[in-house]
Amino acid sequence: MIAGGAILVLLLLLIVPVVLLIVAMWSEPTVPVAQVRATVANPAGTWIALVETVDNRMGFGQGMLYDEVHLVRKGQAAGKHGDDGTSVLFYHDAPAAANCRVAVTWTDDRHLAITYTSDHDTVPWVHQRDGVTIAYTQSACTPSH
Repeated sequence: MIAGGAILVLLLLLIVPVVLLIVAMWSEPTVPVAQVRATVANPAGTWIALVETVDNRMGFGQGMLYDEVHLVRKGQAAGKHGDDGTSVLFYHDAPAAANCRVAVTWTDDRHLAITYTSDHDTVPWVHQRDGVTIAYTQSACTPSH
């Protein structure tokens, strides 16, 4: 026969580690993980349009992958991601089909074109930065099989 105090101790030994694990998972800062998909220099080689796929690492049903475009000077690293990124021009949910992802092209040294699929709700962010004009084009996505 187990005494009441022993049952309480056993319950605490089982519950406390679970509670601590949950608290640790929720309090751990999430740092997005980025994978560079394209680095496209303007014709003069002074600006780089950097296209990344970013995992926000939120987890618990809040995680998402998104395509993000940065504009940086040659030799400069991209800064933070999402709303906090000072080099971020644009981002939106990454579609599953690889051929439906964000694409960038330079039309000349000072004009960058960003193409993205229209099946995602997105408001283009930046239209001008440091003398570079950014144009946005929505395109329909036809996933390849």
